[in-house]
Amino acid sequence: MNTELTTINDKYLYALSAAAAWLTVSEWTLKIAELFPDLLANADAQSAWLVKGF
Repeated sequence: MNTELTTINDKYLYALSAAAAWLTVSEWTLKIAELFPDLLANADAQSAWLVKGF
């Protein structure tokens, strides 16, 4: 993996370009989680915080 992928946008685009074919948004999300598990962990933490009501 390229170490220059520092922003979330870079990582999203990388995951999209790593796909061999067309993807649904759901499939793209799974690809992002596979390539960048840290993003998944951050999203889980943020959603847990939002569910608690800030």
